[in-house]
Amino acid sequence: ADGYRLPTEAEWEYACRAGSTTPLTNGELTFPSGCDSLDVLLDEVGWYCANADIGVGPRTQDVGDKVPNAFGLYDMHGNVREWCWDVHGEYPTGAVTDPIGPDGFPGDKRVCRGGSWFYFARECRSASRRDYYPASRDATVGFRLARNVVPGVDRRVRPRRLGEMGEAD
Repeated sequence: ADGYRLPTEAEWEYACRAGSTTPLTNGELTFPSGCDSLDVLLDEVGWYCANADIGVGPRTQDVGDKVPNAFGLYDMHGNVREWCWDVHGEYPTGAVTDPIGPDGFPGDKRVCRGGSWFYFARECRSASRRDYYPASRDATVGFRLARNVVPGVDRRVRPRRLGEMGEAD
């Protein structure tokens, strides 16, 4: 693709971790199971079942209401699971650099990463992954776009919160 596309699974995890090595971009999970106890660190960076009910029932929340990660990306942990380009499959044995998923066919299950407002904290870890059929529709799944790099072209975009777009944009 020459432009915008879904990120690969490896790109998504790299963006989510933003240089961290812990389950969350800001540290370790403290309450991985259940929706009755608030995980203090996850509450800072993501929406999940313990904090997504803000008086109107649990649901998807506006992007940008939590703290961004070190790359300036919001809601990488929770709010909605995010589609990736890769076909779902087992990870290869041994270390790989910038892997791509297995070859697949239209209709094969694809990878979704991260957690959502509906799931437990453990589903919001940087390494959390699930498989979904491409034709699935679910209020807990969304997407984030990646953009290809074109050598010699500066396409840097300042991160913005919802509603921050000006008339010049």
